Amino acid sequence: MEECRRVPEVVVICGQLTFEGKCEGTLVPREEVGVLLELQCRKCGTWAALPLLKVRPEVRRQQRMQAAALPSKFRGKRFERTPENESSVAKVTEWLAGFSEHPLPAPALWGGAGHGKSHLLAAISARLISEADVSVAFFSARSLLRQLQDFEKADVRDAVWKRAAEVDVLALDDVGAQQQTDWRNDQLADLIDVRYENDRSIVIATNFPLSMWGDMFDERTVSRLRWMTFPVELCGTDRRVQGE
Repeated sequence: MEECRRVPEVVVICGQLTFEGKCEGTLVPREEVGVLLELQCRKCGTWAALPLLKVRPEVRRQQRMQAAALPSKFRGKRFERTPENESSVAKVTEWLAGFSEHPLPAPALWGGAGHGKSHLLAAISARLISEADVSVAFFSARSLLRQLQDFEKADVRDAVWKRAAEVDVLALDDVGAQQQTDWRNDQLADLIDVRYENDRSIVIATNFPLSMWGDMFDERTVSRLRWMTFPVELCGTDRRVQGE
């Protein structure tokens, strides 16, 4: 085990990660931490950290897709073009094409219920992982705040905050749908501030137009969020009512 601990190099064989010439057990990816991938040797149980750039691209993308935690309902979905949203999808596609040079501002998807915002947000996340080779975390605002409010599991709560604050792109769904309290609004404001200060992209989906963001955040946070995003309105009818 001690010999295994000292081995920093890892190679990729047939899509599986193994210690190079030192251990016969496969390395099982645990999670992405910053620019590192944490791995555990299945044979000896030793943990190792591997720079993501040393991992074969397809393995890295697969790991990042799992870590993004896209809702199962939207996994594998592609952009849907309709007469109502064609121009909006074109704006998003243009942003994706230039992401490597201009990750900010990022799309702020807004529109009525059932207009495909979550679908498009998930599709954006998948495209960023597969084409831009970046890490993405997908949260609904309610789910994120629920996890941050679990004070009995401080280690888990801290890990959730760290990921939401430091991932390359944060995809935040249903902003404004959470129950409005000062604590919850402050948590989102703090998260926006941290990402603003470090020039990290945030892509949001919300029912509220820019003119109503002041109902959710203070003036300072609204100003920062406006700088970090550009509005993309999704129009049409409620597809859930139509059974789509």
